[in-house]
This record gives sequence, C-alpha cells and structure tokens, in this order.
Amino acid sequence: MDSMNMDGTTVSGMMKPYLHFTLGDMLWLGEWRPTSPGTLFSACLGLFFLSIIERLLSAMKGIMDAWWKHKAEATRKRNIPQSDTGSSLNCCEADEKNVLTDTEAALARPSSASTSIVAARVPIHRILPPFILSHDLTRAAFATARSAVQYSLMLAVMTFNVSFILSILAGVFIGELLFGRFAGTDAHQ
Repeated sequence: MDSMNMDGTTVSGMMKPYLHFTLGDMLWLGEWRPTSPGTLFSACLGLFFLSIIERLLSAMKGIMDAWWKHKAEATRKRNIPQSDTGSSLNCCEADEKNVLTDTEAALARPSSASTSIVAARVPIHRILPPFILSHDLTRAAFATARSAVQYSLMLAVMTFNVSFILSILAGVFIGELLFGRFAGTDAHQ
C-alpha cells in the first residue's frame, strides 16, 4: 500500500484509482482500514448487512407512504362538510326531489344557495397531500437516515475495492429479494 512521493519519501494511504482486491483501503474513517483478511471479511460483512438495511429502509418508505396517504385520506373525509340533516353529502347519491344533478344545475343556472349544495356534492381531488406535521417530520427524518446509509455505501464503492463492491451488490440482491415487494414506486431513488 505504500508508494513513493516525488521527493523519495514514502506516502501511505494513497487510494488506487482502479478496481482491486488489495488490503488497506480506508473505509469512511482513517482508523477503519482493513489490513488483514479477517478485518477485510468483517468490513465486507458489515457492508453486506448495511446494504440489506438500505433495501429494508426503501421498503419501509413505500409502506409508510401508503399509510400516510391512507391517514390523510381519512382526515380529509372526516373534514367533509355536513348537510343540514347531519349526514355528509355523497356525490353519487342524489335525492331526485330536492337536489339537482350537476348537468341540471348547469342548465338551470341555479341561485347561489343551490350552487353551494351542488359544490358540496362535488368531491375535491387534491393534487398534493396535506401538510400533517407528524407525518412530514417523520418523513424528513426517515429520508435523512436513508440518505446517510446510501451515501455511506457510495463512499465504500468509491474506494474501488472489489471486495467492498461485491459485498454491497450481494446485500442489495438479498435485500431486494426479501423486501422489494413492499417498496413503493420510487424506492430506487
């Protein structure tokens, strides 16, 4: 691992800019340098499990997003305005005697009172989910932790140590095999 500097002194810890299987590559910190086959195996095992954890975090994100969407929809449905009788209005159930359909209301050009009844019957489809502090704080903390794991794996790959790279790829494969079906559509970002 030692190399010669231009003035003839020995420089230790130079990174090899090519794929290699050699010992002594620094993993995240200066003290974390596998120098024996046993420590290299331990580092590879740790990277293997860290990449499985990254796939687990991706699956958890998909599950959490579905849960948050469900809870936001339930909150939205709870906040639908009530009619005078106390029951919520449903866009699909129209009382033929008292309430005009949307087409009839548009043709009859109703007064402002009947416009509010028709408007209450039409469901509002949100483009963006509502801001719910408990959901969004959890989402932000979770995204930060997930990014930290992903950047740590990226830094390990950037050592060009093939042992590290193969361990990470094996962990991603096993993690995706175990948890991939739970991930959402954007789990691989």
